[in-house]
Amino acid sequence: MRIVLIIIFLTFLTTNKFFGQTADTSLKIINTGNSLELSYRAINEKGEAVPHALVEEESESFPGGWDSLLQFIHRKLIYPKTAIDDNYQGKVFTKFTVNCEGIVGNVEIIRGVRYDLDSACLHVVSIFPRFKSYKFPGYEKISIQYLLPITFTLTP
Repeated sequence: MRIVLIIIFLTFLTTNKFFGQTADTSLKIINTGNSLELSYRAINEKGEAVPHALVEEESESFPGGWDSLLQFIHRKLIYPKTAIDDNYQGKVFTKFTVNCEGIVGNVEIIRGVRYDLDSACLHVVSIFPRFKSYKFPGYEKISIQYLLPITFTLTP
């Protein structure tokens, strides 16, 4: 019997290069209180990065905190049977945006593995509940972009 492990990492372009792109200096790292590294970038309604000084770590959050986000993904993400049968593993990079009202949108695959694993990631992110809403002084509409790499791993 195979044990299916889904390893989840939250990160957002924290290395010098990401798929051939240059580093994004608008990134901010959040101390999630666990072993995960979560970074994000705030953008205004024109898609321009908002300076770090305006972004507060407590300004937005998954309901119940970042540990609850991991629990949600573990409960809702299903390793597709077709991928298990074909012995397929890999890391899917899913990008999503949280608007100032806490609504998750603009969910897309940045780099996928194959259709069934990609679809599983799109599904789980698209059903995220509302994040805690937030406001940034001096800005009307600020959104937060995240990148969620999800690693699918099969063990014997």
